[in-house]
Formats: sequence, C-alpha cells, structure tokens
Amino acid sequence: MVRYNLRIKCSAEKEFKGIPKSYRKAIVSNILKLATNPKPHDSEKLSGREAYRVVYTIDDAVVIVEVIKVAHRKDVYR
Repeated sequence: MVRYNLRIKCSAEKEFKGIPKSYRKAIVSNILKLATNPKPHDSEKLSGREAYRVVYTIDDAVVIVEVIKVAHRKDVYR
C-alpha cells in the first residue's frame, strides 16, 4: 500500500489555529487518514451541527496530499 506524504500550506495552518479546540482533534485525525487513503469513500453526511471542511489536492505522480484550506463549511468555498 502506498503511503502519501502530507503537506499543509501555511495559510491552512493559520486557519486551523482559529478553529475551536473541541473540533481540532477530529480534524487532525481525518487529515492523518489521508496519508493512507486520500480518496475516502466513507464520508459522513453533515447535518445540524458545526462542520468544518478540509480542502486538499492529491498528486499521485509524486505521492503527496497537500491541505490547502481548513474552514467552516459556510466559508470554505469563498
């Protein structure tokens, strides 16, 4: 099984620091899972709760996953 290298842009790291601490552990756990499975099929449906999105790119040629944005779902695509 191929293990991807994880990179996090400085801007995404700054955004992450602005997220409430109660959500950070789950977000970090999910980001770490991307190293072994960057294209997960078991995503959760989001409803009635605070939700954050992690936007990332995958480069299969050099085996890298780069996190480019971490933000609340209402702000992530702006």
